[in-house]
Order: sequence, then structure tokens, then C-alpha cells
Amino acid sequence: MSETVVVITGANQGLGHEIAKKLAAENENYRIVLGSRSLEKGQQAALEVTKFAPNTKVDVVQIDVSSDDSIQSAARTIEEKYGRVDVLVNNAGIVQTDGKTVREKLHQG
Repeated sequence: MSETVVVITGANQGLGHEIAKKLAAENENYRIVLGSRSLEKGQQAALEVTKFAPNTKVDVVQIDVSSDDSIQSAARTIEEKYGRVDVLVNNAGIVQTDGKTVREKLHQG
């Protein structure tokens, strides 16, 4: 059976991390790619997931969803390494700090 490539953004803590643990515990044929702004925090989260589900394949990709360059770099890495994404859990968020809406922040140049 071929593995299912699952990418979870914002997966080093909170809901994204819990989703990764749940999927890892219940699906042996999943390759879970944890997306994290901090590579170090992502690697720590991956260790926790593999302790929870030792037979699961877990990798980390650095991604900051507020940066187009970071998104493109992560997409290239995933494409080169796995060739596809079967499931995307877009859990990462963008924090508002200056009163602008999320849409305004996304369109900022």
C-alpha cells in the first residue's frame, strides 16, 4: 500500500500537533509532514509524535504562512521529496497586530 502524504501547517503545538498525533496513531501508511515556522520546534514536535506512534513516518518542513518566499520554499521541498500532497491541513494562522484585517495583511506588499 502506498503511503499517504499529509502536510499539517502550524503543527508544532496546539491543534495542529494534536491532529498529527491522532493521524499518526491511527494510520500506519501516513507520511506526516509537520509544518512549523521554527525548524527546531518542528523537530521537537516530530520527536513527540514518533514517541506517541513509533511506526509512523514523520518529517518536518519549515514554513511561515505569512511569507510568500517561505511558502514557495516549503512547496518546492515537498514536491522534490514526495512528489505530491494527498492531504493538507492548513492550521497555521496569521496574527493581526496593527489593526488591519487578515485580507489587508495578505495583500500588503
